[in-house]
This record gives sequence, structure tokens and C-alpha cells, in this order.
Amino acid sequence: MHNDDWAIRSVSAVVLGLAGAAAGVTAALAGCGSSTATPAVGSSSAPPNGASVCQLITDADAARLLGRAGAAGVESSDAPLGGQKCTWKVASGTDNVTILLYRGDSASSAISVSNQNLHPSPLAGVGEEAYSTGSGEVWGRKGTVAVFVEVFSLGASNDRPGTEATLKNLLASALDKG
Repeated sequence: MHNDDWAIRSVSAVVLGLAGAAAGVTAALAGCGSSTATPAVGSSSAPPNGASVCQLITDADAARLLGRAGAAGVESSDAPLGGQKCTWKVASGTDNVTILLYRGDSASSAISVSNQNLHPSPLAGVGEEAYSTGSGEVWGRKGTVAVFVEVFSLGASNDRPGTEATLKNLLASALDKG
């Protein structure tokens, strides 16, 4: 899937007013450049200094966020700013969980762009800095690693009790693995 598709879906969430979503982390970063998507299921090429992006959360974690089981995470190289992306989708429908991973200089750039565009709230107790939109999107940085976790749902999964806490815990864990 191309970044334009992500931006359109995230903007659609705003237009529909679903769960109070801002433009979405992916949409905020979408205008910052990207490469062409080359999906690879179960890719074993781990980036230097850490786990592969699809190893940062489990299929069970993604299913819990979505409220139902979906396909295994699919890695792609179309994350903006040279990051890595993994997406878990439900069997039918458009609901998904996306995680973006940035290392090095792109980590700080990704955090800065998202904060400027989405005006998030600080998320205490995670990494060196972390943020939340309160509508299914969290991101943070620890050293030279930044991780973004986003739940896109046309249903009520973002409003389920515990979703924000689950996202915060997954972000903390992903930053430790990244």
C-alpha cells in the first residue's frame, strides 16, 4: 500500500469524525518523502541494532487492539522519512494496526513532524519522550529510536476501555526492543 492510501484513510477518519482522530501519525508524516512499498511477509532481515519492525508487537497484541484476529503483520518499506512499517489488517474491512520504526537522525525528525502537525498530549513514563493523540495513536523516542503505533478502526476499538493503556504499554515495550 502506498503512503497516499494511508493519508487518504487517515484524512477520511478526520472527515468522518471517528473517535476524534486528528489527521493520523501516518498522514502527518506522509508528506515528508517515502520510498515505494515492497511488502514482505515474515521478513527476516532485522535492521541494525534491534528487532525487525514486525517483531516489535505480536499478532496477539494487534488482535487485542482491533478486537478481533487479523492477518500476521506485513512489513513494507513505504514509511515516510526512511522508516520501516508493519501493518496488521483484519480479514475483512479496513481496520488495522500500524507500527512505524525510525532509527538515527530520522527518529528525531519523525517525532518533530508529528508533534507539529498533530498537537498531541505528553505520555508520561515512556522512553525519553512520548505522546498520544488520545484517539488510537501513540509515539515516542528512546535514544536514537522512535516508534509510532496507530490503530485505525471504523468500529469502536479506539473507544474500548484499556486501549490507551494497551497502546502505552506496547509503545514502551517496542522502544525497549527497537
